[in-house]
Amino acid sequence: MTPRAKAVAAARRAALVLTVVAGVMAARARADDPAAFNPLQGSAQGTPVPTLTAGETHYMQSCGGCHGILGSSARGNVPELRGNVGRLMCTQAGREYIVRLPNVAFAGVDDSVLAEVLNYVIFSFGDASLPQDVKPYTAEEVGKLRREPNKNTNLWNLRQAIMAQTDPDCGRPKPEAARPAQ
Repeated sequence: MTPRAKAVAAARRAALVLTVVAGVMAARARADDPAAFNPLQGSAQGTPVPTLTAGETHYMQSCGGCHGILGSSARGNVPELRGNVGRLMCTQAGREYIVRLPNVAFAGVDDSVLAEVLNYVIFSFGDASLPQDVKPYTAEEVGKLRREPNKNTNLWNLRQAIMAQTDPDCGRPKPEAARPAQ
């Protein structure tokens, strides 16, 4: 790659990151006060524009391009996180699978930031698929698991095997009990 091509690629990556961060900040602010938000100035009341955590930032920069900034992938060959990732928390094998994915295990961040990224993903995108009793990842757990990545493995087959062992009702909202007629 020529130096000019490298510079153009770097500029495009930087523009993408800035666009993603602006979009997330705008989505957060609109949720709080849709009528008052101006993405260039914060809210009309002078409320500062929200900042991203280290985990959110790393997700946006390194994962959001394929998995989508809101966990919804546009491509059929990239797993959809929104509404699905929580089911992997139903078993220990699923919990370990996420950390041992090569792009996760080899991420260029320390164990603490990677735990933040994983917790952001499962708690932000798990939605109704997330079991109610799921525990957040710790830096210690992530550090131990990422030392044994799933490399040279058919990840699709492994994910299918894990999902086949998962209770189909795990992570789904429980139907309300029928109320007696009054």
